[in-house]
Amino acid sequence: MKRLVIIQRVFVLCCLLTIQFAVSAQESTKKEDQLAMTKQLVDSKHYMFIPQSMTPQRSQTRQIDFGYDLRVTGDTANCYMPYLGRSFVSDYGSNDGAIRFNTSDFSYKVEEQKKGGWTITVTPNNVRNVRRIVLRITKEGRTSAEVSSNNRDLITYNGYIQALR
Repeated sequence: MKRLVIIQRVFVLCCLLTIQFAVSAQESTKKEDQLAMTKQLVDSKHYMFIPQSMTPQRSQTRQIDFGYDLRVTGDTANCYMPYLGRSFVSDYGSNDGAIRFNTSDFSYKVEEQKKGGWTITVTPNNVRNVRRIVLRITKEGRTSAEVSSNNRDLITYNGYIQALR
């Protein structure tokens, strides 16, 4: 009887170990696929950044509704993201505080990080209110975007990148 109990426990242990190895192998292939997809998006310059939260320089983190993005499509950068923070100059008659531009005159610089991931600097040349956008992309696709402006406080967005639809 004792021998039967020991055999059953060994059998259950072997089954659990087999399942654990299968799950870990599946997770590693998932991570490799995610890394390959993220690398392909960065290299192709055809992606969109979807912000999920924003952190103004002088305030707390706030969640963002759906509908805002930064699109990079090879020769064009199109941005529509909310802004909350201090503005030093306001446009007369404007009630739109969003960061909004569409330009084909911009510089695009990609740096690969030592521990994986990328830092992308987008500098629009003919946009009056935005000096620079720095995207820090992890291997998994999680992204933070830091927007520097000429007449507004710095703001940081957290979200992810995905392929253009």
